[in-house]
Amino acid sequence: CSPFRGLSIDSTTKSVDLKIDSSLTWYSCGPTVYDVAHLGHARTYVCSDIIRRILSDHQGISVKFAMGMTDIDDKIITKGKDRGFGHRDEYSKMTRYYEDLFWTDMSHLNVQRPNAILRVTEHIPE
Repeated sequence: CSPFRGLSIDSTTKSVDLKIDSSLTWYSCGPTVYDVAHLGHARTYVCSDIIRRILSDHQGISVKFAMGMTDIDDKIITKGKDRGFGHRDEYSKMTRYYEDLFWTDMSHLNVQRPNAILRVTEHIPE
């Protein structure tokens, strides 16, 4: 018997059987941290957190959750240039500031942090 029996997928009621053991590895894109979080961020990460908690707390599935954090891209570079940045450290300080604000906002919404945060700058060469 599926724990998701009766889940509505379209206009009919169907059973959904998850074909997973007791663990799940989950990757999700995170925000591009060049400004403060907005309602779209809140909705996305609250919904993901609800699914994560249902799987872990109610289905007994061990969820290993990783989130990407875009801390360098064209928007960040443009904002840095507008502020007169010339060195990589200045960009890093700016993105960490906005990342910290993001996590503060998510904490206020009771969104759990991921098990791993994967920042772009930690995975590309200088």
